[in-house]
Amino acid sequence: MPVFARSISPRRAGKEGPATLGGRVNCGGIAVRSGDIVIADSDGVAIVPAHELAATQMLIEQAMVADKKAENDFDLLLGRFEALLNASEIERLPPE
Repeated sequence: MPVFARSISPRRAGKEGPATLGGRVNCGGIAVRSGDIVIADSDGVAIVPAHELAATQMLIEQAMVADKKAENDFDLLLGRFEALLNASEIERLPPE
């Protein structure tokens, strides 16, 4: 399981009083509340507020459709390019 930290030695948690469960915390200066989604990988961290989950899901689905269309368009163009290369004979000049 990957661990993401700002340095090689995380600071020890301080005890300044009783803790609250389900409250707001700050992660890198961003407020994270109960129900928010936090996604992290080696490229960075994304935080989706709970009240924006449905809209974010719709945007992700639209982006996935657009990516698939771009991939299909690329495959089509690549196939046409390869067909052109195979159909034409390219004469090579002899070395000088």
